[in-house]
Amino acid sequence: MHERASTLNNGALLISAEDGVYTIYPDGSRKTLVSTWLRGGQFSPDGKLIAWSGTVDGNTDVYITDDRGGSLRRVTKAATYEATPTWSPDGKKLAFESCRPPGTCDVYTLNSTVPYGKAKRITDSRVIPNGCDSFRYHNPKWSPRGNEIVVGGYCGIDNWYGDFIAIGITPQGVPTREYGLAYSWDWNGNGTALATDNASDNDQSGFSNIRWCLTSQTRCTEVTPDQTDDTELSAEGPVVSPTTNLIAYRKGFDSNIWFNKPDGTRARLFMNSAVALDWRRW
Repeated sequence: MHERASTLNNGALLISAEDGVYTIYPDGSRKTLVSTWLRGGQFSPDGKLIAWSGTVDGNTDVYITDDRGGSLRRVTKAATYEATPTWSPDGKKLAFESCRPPGTCDVYTLNSTVPYGKAKRITDSRVIPNGCDSFRYHNPKWSPRGNEIVVGGYCGIDNWYGDFIAIGITPQGVPTREYGLAYSWDWNGNGTALATDNASDNDQSGFSNIRWCLTSQTRCTEVTPDQTDDTELSAEGPVVSPTTNLIAYRKGFDSNIWFNKPDGTRARLFMNSAVALDWRRW
């Protein structure tokens, strides 16, 4: 009884399955279809809205719906690629990645309600770090504290491979710290820790493991074992529960959802052929 009550307190998990996006509780109950075409969803801070990426006629934009997938609103309307939206803690702004001519990919912010205003760029991929032939930013995640956004930086080498790096910046774009090699990440409920997937040369090998990084420390600890030679055990895409007692992630080529505690214990399979997207914060 205690285990079920603790699980329900974590709220609904947003997942992407083969036939659509659903909400489901971590005990497997209340599975509800939300959308059959929108992707990459994140709940608003109050849990009443979801920000998505959606592609219509070949153009990918940011959309907002209610938590059941209704009342669709298109937020971005440029003839460019806009995706992976994340909410500010007060729900007033969105940060998202955008790829625009002549081939730059950066993170922008925009109002989440009408009038949306003009998107403001907060990264500059035209500034290429030493050792990289190209650079692009992607996948922003706004801290619950509001003072930091973790963005992905891709250092391209020889124009065909490179490393993914998790970089902290302020909402104004000022760098704060690096969280190491990673492709995706998620904050805990109060912004004191970050779950990441360790991913050196991720696009070549596909091997990674989940790490737990406290913002007060520079060192991260492993949640799942280091699997550098077995893609069936490789772990990616962490999503942290509101109570911080569970991390959901995808594992192996089949993208099955697993749960772990942040200390690496209590690993269990939750669902086959699905990907965790976000956790409702209430």
